[in-house]
Amino acid sequence: MLDEGRVLYVAIAQGQQDLGIQSVPYARHPVHCTALGKAMLAALPWDEASRILALQPNHIIALNNLAYDLAIRQSKPAQAISLARRALAQAPREPTVLDTVGWVEFLLGNTAEASKLLVQAAQGAPRNPDIRLHAAFALAAQGARAAAQVELQEAIKLRPALEKQADVQELQAKLAPAGN
Repeated sequence: MLDEGRVLYVAIAQGQQDLGIQSVPYARHPVHCTALGKAMLAALPWDEASRILALQPNHIIALNNLAYDLAIRQSKPAQAISLARRALAQAPREPTVLDTVGWVEFLLGNTAEASKLLVQAAQGAPRNPDIRLHAAFALAAQGARAAAQVELQEAIKLRPALEKQADVQELQAKLAPAGN
């Protein structure tokens, strides 16, 4: 249950794995620090989520995750960009934050800024297929076909299942040499 920006655990079920948050019933953890809290935050209406975020207005992870959720799941990139930029101001070299800001800029049609940020994110997290894929889309939108192709190939190498996605197949077709 949510309690003023914290997840209140009323019961704990221990899993098979040793990995996970260690807690006890009736402990409270900041909403952005647990998977359950993030899922609950993502399901809230924007006004309530922003009220909870206001309790810790400069928490990088919370800002970044809420910005990404707003842009992707709620299709509100114009609202997301200010949150993403606030996270970036605090963590200007963090690849996941660069990715969020870059992808939101891409969704807003700011492909030059998106490309710059997403290339920087991909350099900082070369083993992250999502970031590499985002960079490929932004670079393709800027007409940088060769660089986009490299990023796309790396993303697919890291996560072969991407090749089955319709948007990836469209990008592959767009980047294919003429006559193929």
